[in-house]
Amino acid sequence: MNSKRMVWIDLLKILACFLVIINHCIGNIFNFSKEINTTIFYCINFSLCKIAVTIFIMTTGALLLNKKSNYCDMLKKILRIIIPLLLLSYIIYIKNNDFNIINFVKSFLKEPIIYPYWYLYMLTSLYLVTPFIQKMITNFNNKDFICFILVCLIFPLLFETSFKLFNYSISNMFYICAFSKIIGIYVLGYYLSTCNIKKMYKNISIISFIMLMILYFLTFYIPYIKVGQISYLFDNYDCLFAVMGGACIFYLFRYIFKKENYNYSKIINIVSSCTFGIYLFHYLFINTILRIDIIQLIFKYNLYLGIYLLEIIVFLVSFIITYLLKQIPYIKKVL
Repeated sequence: MNSKRMVWIDLLKILACFLVIINHCIGNIFNFSKEINTTIFYCINFSLCKIAVTIFIMTTGALLLNKKSNYCDMLKKILRIIIPLLLLSYIIYIKNNDFNIINFVKSFLKEPIIYPYWYLYMLTSLYLVTPFIQKMITNFNNKDFICFILVCLIFPLLFETSFKLFNYSISNMFYICAFSKIIGIYVLGYYLSTCNIKKMYKNISIISFIMLMILYFLTFYIPYIKVGQISYLFDNYDCLFAVMGGACIFYLFRYIFKKENYNYSKIINIVSSCTFGIYLFHYLFINTILRIDIIQLIFKYNLYLGIYLLEIIVFLVSFIITYLLKQIPYIKKVL
């Protein structure tokens, strides 16, 4: 077992993976009624799970931006994504459409055939620019990192939030040449994985996370109180609440679990190494598992127990399948 593995990174990957499953499970199941408890339950879970993508991007930044990679390295990583992405997309496509390779390619290139795979589309482009970003930040000092994160991430988040809340905008010419927020999150992950950690910042992170999640919850719930319908104005992974909430959790995990003498768990290592496969497979199993008779009975008995049980079973089934496939030499290379 590699003692140099970063257990806090592995735990973050597992957490983010489970939050993705929560997001897709509640999104597939809940049909809103006037029952206020159900709506509150939904809004709380929905708010918490939106930090998942931020955590994934930040952990990728922490792992990749601390080393020098050439373009061949990045192409290998892209192939690792593209092969299962194409295969699973093809399987789902031919289940719902007549076989036509040209139409499949057009559909595949236009948008993800399996919705959650949008993240993998984005990740391929992130890998392509990684060598450039690595070279860029090599010359950064602490002040450069802070300025970069402010300009490429914090300011855009604040502007976009105020635009949505107060219904106004400014010309995009002011920021059309800026780096994307994804790059800002990517670099932020590297910065928070290398900066000095302090107890004061840990406490600030805890307070900030709680406040951000309360505010995020209110953005969904207040419109429900007013008009009887949940607002999805901030239903995106790169909104202020999701990004900064994810950054707080990222810092907290590093503070809590980064111990030199930490007894690294083999189980955590195995589960963490399967998160890519869990992400690939989980969406395919949600409805299948949901239709199982005993699961339906649990849902009828208690909705909240049913949803959490569903999420756990989807995670475990996806993990087991991934783990078994990884025992096959050629498949292991792409999972």
